[in-house]
Amino acid sequence: MEMLVINQIDKNAPKIADQYCGEDFEPEISVLCLTFNHREYIGQCIEGVLAQRTHRRVEIIVHDDASTDDTRDILIEYRNRYPGFIKLVLQDENQFTKGNVVLSLGIKHCRGGFVAFCHGDDHWLSPYKLQYQHECLMKSKAGIVGNRSLILDAKNNEYVGVSGFSTNEITELTDKLVLKNSGNVVPYSSIMVNPEIKNRILENVPPVRSHTGLQILGSLSSGMLVLPYLFTVYRVNVSGSSTEMMFSSDEKKMKMVEMKIPSLRRLRTIAPSNVTFDLDRLLARELFIAPRSLLGKRSLSNYSESLRNRDAKGLSIFLLAITVEFVLLSLRFFVGKVKKLIF
Repeated sequence: MEMLVINQIDKNAPKIADQYCGEDFEPEISVLCLTFNHREYIGQCIEGVLAQRTHRRVEIIVHDDASTDDTRDILIEYRNRYPGFIKLVLQDENQFTKGNVVLSLGIKHCRGGFVAFCHGDDHWLSPYKLQYQHECLMKSKAGIVGNRSLILDAKNNEYVGVSGFSTNEITELTDKLVLKNSGNVVPYSSIMVNPEIKNRILENVPPVRSHTGLQILGSLSSGMLVLPYLFTVYRVNVSGSSTEMMFSSDEKKMKMVEMKIPSLRRLRTIAPSNVTFDLDRLLARELFIAPRSLLGKRSLSNYSESLRNRDAKGLSIFLLAITVEFVLLSLRFFVGKVKKLIF
């Protein structure tokens, strides 16, 4: 890829907020924001998008997962202020708690070929993020790009570090390297995909889910671009966030593992042959984690309590099935190693 430097960006390009194109304009880029109970942060998130400078036509899609605070009122105010290119998808019931993948519910409303993602409690620092990432994708074979992000602790409103793959230059990662990092390369709100990957998301999400599944899915065959620039802010320790909802108890952690397994299975069916071995290894690890997340350091009494709180027969069948699959995957892994040594 021809190296793109930051001073090549058109800093005089108009802000999105100043280029309203009418109700029926055809966007080239969609910004998909997922939000739930983010009244303290959603305004900053939307303002960061509106401040983007680009000659590309941009629409903003905000999916609100039935917020119970003032988030929806704030969103409606922004939509009324910028009619036409801010569109709202407002749920009456929380879809996340029903097991639905909110990414899939939002992206089907995106008309742009290129899609950039953001959570309502994160925000973009640089007004050139969209312009720069779009140019990178246009010049690269990669279909997904992301960048490192500043970590902002919501409890004390202080920056506490940097999240994302460490690099000092634009780096092209192969799908193998993305898998080596378990798909956890960059924060969700830094990601942008091209039309091919957008279609891949529409076809495979669900069962593919989570920001790690998204990065693996986007990198298969064509790889992933990681930018060294701190274009975005990733906020942590947000009360009521999806991360808190997912991992606040052992039961919820177990549920997330259960959902991750079919995600990896789907990825394996569409992956090129050179990375199926890597996906097998990742899947085997998750299958090993699943029973340990129930047993682990917990006592047998806690395990029994977990069984009483769930369908004991169904859970036992699930654990037996993944144990068998783990053994089969381990055998496949061993055979693959032996073949490499022989040939």
